[in-house]
Order: sequence, then structure tokens, then C-alpha cells
Amino acid sequence: MKRIFVLALFLPAIACMTPSQPGTPGTLTPAIQAEVGREFDIAVGQEARLQGSNLVIRFRGVTNDSRCPSDVQCVWAGNAVAGFDLSGAGQSDALLNTTLDPKSVNYSGYTIALVGLKPTPKSGSNIPALEYVATLRVN
Repeated sequence: MKRIFVLALFLPAIACMTPSQPGTPGTLTPAIQAEVGREFDIAVGQEARLQGSNLVIRFRGVTNDSRCPSDVQCVWAGNAVAGFDLSGAGQSDALLNTTLDPKSVNYSGYTIALVGLKPTPKSGSNIPALEYVATLRVN
């Protein structure tokens, strides 16, 4: 009886998760099925598998974030650096930027581009490492 009750508690949460909505930090997030030419969100620690290929992208995290806080007027937009593990045609890694180059990398015949990074910084607070979500596009 306890097993059925526990399943009943978690089933609605699992049913609401979609591949384009990363889970809450610290929870198990399913691999994303990405499509060529379509943007997708990927959370820290999550993997995206490109449909019709063996390309797998894993978001390692953000190594540097100097983006301008949303509640401050800045002269420069700042930059964030996001790290990714790439596999499918051997192992590789990529550091992609939000403002500076490189914003994309060529790997295994595909161009992987960092389109955006969430959340936007706010002055006086740091973004916890596991709360970052990258928006990518593979062409």
C-alpha cells in the first residue's frame, strides 16, 4: 500500500515534465531529445541527444558570469562562459560565451550555438550554480 501511495505522489510531477523544461535543481532530469534547427533549454548536469544522430551535449555549468544585472544600467552587457561536454564522434569539450566569441562551436558536422543563459543576474545576489539553464541551437 505504501508503494502505491508514494507512486501517486510522484506521478503527477513526472507527468508534467517535458524535454524542454529542465527539472528543479537537485532532481533527476531526463535527457532532452533535441532537433536540428530548434532551440532547446538544458539545465546544469542535463544531457541533450540530437535526434537522428549520436551527438550528445552535456551542460557542465557556468565558469564565469559577469553579465550586467537586470536592475542596473551598465555600459557593457558583460559576459558569461558556459561549459559543455560533447560526445558522439569522440570526446570533446566547449566553452561558449553569451557576448564574446566563441558563441558557437563546430563538432561532428554540426554547429552548436549558445543562444541564451538564464536566469538573468540581479545586483547583490549570486546565482546558485545548479540554477543555470542554457538555451542552445544545433544546426
